[in-house]
Amino acid sequence: MGSVTAQLALLLWIPVGLWLISSAKTPQKGFLLVFLGGILFLPERMALEIPLIPPMHKLFLTSVVAWIGLSMFQRKAMRKGPATGSATTVTVLLILSGIATWLTNGDNLAYGTARLTGVTYKDMILGVEKGLLAVALPYYLGLCVFRTADDLRVLFRGIVWAALIYAPLVLLEVRLAPFLHTMVYGYFQHSFTQSRRSDGFRAFVFMAHGLSVAFFMAQAVLATVTLHRIKDAALPLSTGKAGWLLTATLATSRSAASLVYTGLLAPSILFLKGARQVGLARLLSIAVLGYPLARLNAFISTEWIFEKVVTINEERAHSLRFRFMNEDILLDKAIERPWFGWGWSGRNMVYDEGGMNISVTDGEWVIHMGQGGLVKFFIVFGVLLLPIWRISKVWPRIKDDATGQLLASCALLLVLQSIDMLPNATSNSLAYVIAGAATSVAAAIRSPSPAT
Repeated sequence: MGSVTAQLALLLWIPVGLWLISSAKTPQKGFLLVFLGGILFLPERMALEIPLIPPMHKLFLTSVVAWIGLSMFQRKAMRKGPATGSATTVTVLLILSGIATWLTNGDNLAYGTARLTGVTYKDMILGVEKGLLAVALPYYLGLCVFRTADDLRVLFRGIVWAALIYAPLVLLEVRLAPFLHTMVYGYFQHSFTQSRRSDGFRAFVFMAHGLSVAFFMAQAVLATVTLHRIKDAALPLSTGKAGWLLTATLATSRSAASLVYTGLLAPSILFLKGARQVGLARLLSIAVLGYPLARLNAFISTEWIFEKVVTINEERAHSLRFRFMNEDILLDKAIERPWFGWGWSGRNMVYDEGGMNISVTDGEWVIHMGQGGLVKFFIVFGVLLLPIWRISKVWPRIKDDATGQLLASCALLLVLQSIDMLPNATSNSLAYVIAGAATSVAAAIRSPSPAT
């Protein structure tokens, strides 16, 4: 019964989403209602099965429904702009990368009793489609829908509004234990033991994991701080009160990483000049892109990191060591086919002599490395990080402080997502929308239209 309810919710989101976009006053508000409403409230671990396309789980479905709705009812929002061609570039690169992975992985693999067939053209098509739905489509929607500084304001307000609506549900589950997904959809979306943390609970609400909830709250806190910095007042309560409420909610989520992210980046937004914030984002982006090479060449001492963390929190240190151990064995396999990876259907995983899978892919970066190699890694992370350098390039032309701060915050949010993708695989696709929005606004500053 639970699966029926969940599938019905996904199915109904198609007409509901189209209605929301058709009745919205602006394409920006319509998009945010469909996109954020879907990722925050639709069921996890459930998908619509449609022939010839990947299973349409909620992250894919929300983008597709938004795309269809905007194309039908808000056509002006989908017109070409100075940066929309970059989405075509991303699409072509993802397709070519998938084809290369297919052509270099036709061999069958045998590990004990495990037999893995070579990558077929059907596997390639599904793999490429997943990349387009997960990365290229939300990036394209961000490019089209958010083109001006005022549009960025709406985007940041939408994130904060959504988090304020979500906060009571988070606090309720922290107090009582995760139950909302089970109550509404009839099943728990993860292992319940993952919800326990020390002497309390992590909230899952309707997201994939407690870490996903915490990371979204971290994004929302940074968005709130940005609105506070530019003195934006279009919220149901003051930005100061909203910031404290969301920070308190984040603190209850029991995610040390998200707390550290917020603790470092929120003061940067509040007190550093915009140029310094963009410079910080650039520096961190170089570190992120260099991480795989550093790990492959053993330039990072994971044992040293473990020894430092264990003095702070032994439980978290052992969790971190487990992740590093899995990264090590997955990288050892990935380096055997470094450029285009091993393909899909478990071919990137590590198996023992009996054919048992002995690896766990926690970090999204190592998933891309294993499946699509360094090429896929640089494409996906490039979508997130190149806008930072585009912002830096047009920075001298920015005359309005609010516009500069909005773009600087976009840069920090993008590098935040890329950093979180190193230890985790809990991306909510919002960062790709922000990447598209930042690229579009930067392009408009670089090549203003005659109307501006």
